[in-house]
Amino acid sequence: MRKMYKFFIIGLLAITLVLSGCVEEKVTDTGGDDTGDQDTGGDNGGATGEEMSFTTVTISDAPIDNFRHINVTFSEVKVHKSGNDNDSGWISFNMDPITIDMLYLHENNVSEVLGVANLTVGNYTQLWVVVDSATGILNETGEEIVFDVPSGDLKYKQSFEIRQGNTTIDIELDLGESVLYVPQGGVAKLLPTPGKMRIEHGRDKDKKDKEDEDELEVDANGDYEAIIGEIIEFEGTATGGVEPYNWSWDFGDGNTSYEKDPEHLYLVTGEYNITLTVTDDIGNTAIDETKAYIYNELEADAGDEYNSTFGEPVQLFGNATGGIEPYSWYWDFGDGENSTEQEPMHTYTSAGNYTATLTVTDFLGHIATDTADVEII
Repeated sequence: MRKMYKFFIIGLLAITLVLSGCVEEKVTDTGGDDTGDQDTGGDNGGATGEEMSFTTVTISDAPIDNFRHINVTFSEVKVHKSGNDNDSGWISFNMDPITIDMLYLHENNVSEVLGVANLTVGNYTQLWVVVDSATGILNETGEEIVFDVPSGDLKYKQSFEIRQGNTTIDIELDLGESVLYVPQGGVAKLLPTPGKMRIEHGRDKDKKDKEDEDELEVDANGDYEAIIGEIIEFEGTATGGVEPYNWSWDFGDGNTSYEKDPEHLYLVTGEYNITLTVTDDIGNTAIDETKAYIYNELEADAGDEYNSTFGEPVQLFGNATGGIEPYSWYWDFGDGENSTEQEPMHTYTSAGNYTATLTVTDFLGHIATDTADVEII
């Protein structure tokens, strides 16, 4: 069975490179020569102002029989861009030599970063990975085997395209063909042999991610309410999509926030329309709307003292301020009778002193009460 090492080249945002300064570009007019001789350029291959793709190279592996460890030292990754005399040449990923236990990667299902580069969008004709040295530890005896690496370049001489945005280049080191070990003859060689190369562009990857993920959903957790002068603590939640999320609150009064759980103080009473917009890591967007009610404290007014003659109806006058309209009204006349009118008429059937109680409930369910004395003679 043929065993494969896998390398990955992942495109990220070009701005990351600009900020970190972590890439060196070397450009030469190759004139058709693929020896890889390079001349330091520093101008992105003459691509100033062109679209770029920030590219990271990682490596993973597959197991091989007979060995418990295979340590490979890599020193360079480079690609060749096609184009005119000013735009063609070799671009090297800036990296220090790194030795990787390839079987450790397999056993722990991880990959290792080799280097990064900011690549100009366009067509490329070759990709080389430089292998400096390799050693292995035998399964049975624990003996260390030093591999001879007579040709240290893993060469992919095929055309591929780098597009703007995230790009993944998946290449395989065919380990079954690369390792030549004949203990009887004292032969131990690593001959880097390329396997398959697969290209996955960022937009294709985003589309696949969107198909695989749960739908992005957002909740503004409203409605909210506060007495004027009180600070409201908003709470945003989101599920699905691809984290991390970006949060954007519109409070409906001209103010906004980009925090997940912001605080906000309204200066004027009223009803405000709140919008929470959440964007996930690959551009999916979800929106939830709610309301904020800002009011003065609710107060009920049952009026002044009422007086009437036995058998004559009494009209009571209810009023309210604050809260959020509309109000609902409830009068308890103190004689076992009641009314849900704001200004009811009531006839007491016996002379005496009564306490009429007015209860007002606003739109949000806040309650206020007031009482008035009623004298019937």
